[in-house]
Amino acid sequence: MGKKVLIFASLLAFVSCSTSTPKEFNEALTAGIAKAENLVNSYDPVVLEAMEKNMPDSITSLSKRVLAELAKEQFNIKELASSEDEMRLKKAAEDYIGALINFVKSQNLYADYSDSLSQEEIRAIDKVCSDALVTVKMLRSKLTDYQNAFIKDKNIK
Repeated sequence: MGKKVLIFASLLAFVSCSTSTPKEFNEALTAGIAKAENLVNSYDPVVLEAMEKNMPDSITSLSKRVLAELAKEQFNIKELASSEDEMRLKKAAEDYIGALINFVKSQNLYADYSDSLSQEEIRAIDKVCSDALVTVKMLRSKLTDYQNAFIKDKNIK
């Protein structure tokens, strides 16, 4: 009897995940992206403040927390039940959150910032962060294009 209940529950979970509507898929994706962006938007000013106050340890500890939360959001998006035509949008969202993760990792380089760094080393850190930000913007634009096409194609209102 117990095996039958477990099998039924598994099938029910599978069916309920695989029958989500395009609108529900888009809403779940949008929520995950918004959460990831909010994490990064709240993280970035704290890095600047920590640098100004010479508190590199706070950058490291915050970075670990933000990276863990971003990885969780990326995983949640990866695990969204999706149809074949939703896969491209889901992959774009995963890539975008991956770029946000790389941006946070690049910001964490500032934890090593000290008066002993040369101007060349500081410029190298700035370049890594700048390059990561360029990638974030490029992948956000790609994600937006895919999402707009998906919304139009599925006639989501």
